[in-house]
Amino acid sequence: MPRQELGVATIAYAVTPSDSSNLSSPTRAIYVGSGGDINVTPLDSSAVILYNVPAGSTLFLSASKVSSTDTSASNIVAFV
Repeated sequence: MPRQELGVATIAYAVTPSDSSNLSSPTRAIYVGSGGDINVTPLDSSAVILYNVPAGSTLFLSASKVSSTDTSASNIVAFV
């Protein structure tokens, strides 16, 4: 069975938060390497700030954007 059918990520890339650019493709999950706040835009929703996300957290959400405004978390990785 192909991995995509299982719902697992097949691509990972570092995220540079940006107020003007969307991610290259919607995520399956986002890993937060260094904790803090993260301003994300879920795929079918408006932006939301997730406060105090601990370092090493994986956020299982389909996001189209990680904004730099109000994002203090770093070492962010997108899984597609």
